[in-house]
Amino acid sequence: FPDLALAIDTVPKIIKSKSIPTAIEFMEREAIVGAEEFLGKKFPDNSSNAYLLLKFDGNSTEEIEREYENVAKLCLECGAYDVLIADTDERNESIWSARGAFLEAFKASSEIDECDVVVPIDKIPEFVEYTNSLEGEVGIKIRSFGHAGDGNLHIYVCRYGMPQDEWEAKCKAAMDD
Repeated sequence: FPDLALAIDTVPKIIKSKSIPTAIEFMEREAIVGAEEFLGKKFPDNSSNAYLLLKFDGNSTEEIEREYENVAKLCLECGAYDVLIADTDERNESIWSARGAFLEAFKASSEIDECDVVVPIDKIPEFVEYTNSLEGEVGIKIRSFGHAGDGNLHIYVCRYGMPQDEWEAKCKAAMDD
C-alpha cells in the first residue's frame, strides 16, 4: 500500500468480507528493511511504504486459493499497489521470518522501550496516525507493527544513540502520552 493509513483502513473491509484470513498483520517499510539487515536476507518486496500480511487456512488448496483471491481483489480495489502470493515454501518462510524478526531487529539497532496497545479494529488507523504525530511532537523515533486483525499493536520507542538524559525524558514523554 502507498501508506499505512490506507492499508489499515482496508482491514475492517477484509474482516467483513466472506473470506476471512486467520492472521492479519501490518508493517511499515522501515520494519521490513530493519529485519532484512538483521537477518541478512531479503523480503520478497520492500518498495512500498506499508504492507498487510494475511494468512489463510482451509480444507483444500482450492478453498484457500478462492479465499485469498477474493481478498487480493478487495485489497487492490482499496488501493494496494500489488498483491504478492506466498505460493512457495521459500517465499512463505522469508515473509514470516522477516515478520518474526522485527522486535529483534529493533533491539539490535537501538535501545528500545516497548508498549503493547489494544484498540478496536476500526480505531487502528487513528491510533497509528497518533503515534506517527507523537514521534514528531516528542522528537523521538517510534516504530510499530502488529496484529491488525485483532487490534493488538506493538509500539517501540527507539533511542538511536540519543544521550541518556534526553532519551529518558523523551521516552517518558512519549510513553506518558
